[in-house]
Amino acid sequence: MASVQSTPQEINIFAILYPAPSKMNRVKELLAGHAAATHKNEDRTVRFIVTESVDPSAEAALYLFETYSSKDDADRHLRSENFQILLKAAQEEELMAKHPQIVFTKTFAGYDLDRKLVQ
Repeated sequence: MASVQSTPQEINIFAILYPAPSKMNRVKELLAGHAAATHKNEDRTVRFIVTESVDPSAEAALYLFETYSSKDDADRHLRSENFQILLKAAQEEELMAKHPQIVFTKTFAGYDLDRKLVQ
């Protein structure tokens, strides 16, 4: 895996999704498909990870961590056909209990699996 930050232009998106209690499995299914399509079709999406809490008492939520080569690439992802299909399904199937929390970030310190420090 590449370093946390390959270029100064890289942008991260952190998102917390709150599926409706009875819709968690459907949301996971859609996100798994979305991750596969993003991996196949979006070379400039350098990281796309979906996680869930290991704390059974935590609020039902899914946590996404995405990294894009640039802000333009992140914007392209958000306009992609695959992302629009995901949004449409979320709306039509009323999959979310509440609006997600989404933040765009830029890395300034840390390291990743390759253990190379961001300098």
